[in-house]
Amino acid sequence: MASVNDVIKLKSLKEPLEKSDGLIILIAKFRQRYLCKEGGNWHIWRKELAPSRSLWK
Repeated sequence: MASVNDVIKLKSLKEPLEKSDGLIILIAKFRQRYLCKEGGNWHIWRKELAPSRSLWK
């Protein structure tokens, strides 16, 4: 259950990780080339939540 003190932060994956980051969810259709294939610095990858190609145009 979320509490009043819970915060959602937006952060680039190029930024260094901090202890306060908590659960990291990658929301992207495709993994960027600079991200490693295995593990990465995210806990969950949710491709289905990413914007469609038509929204990017």
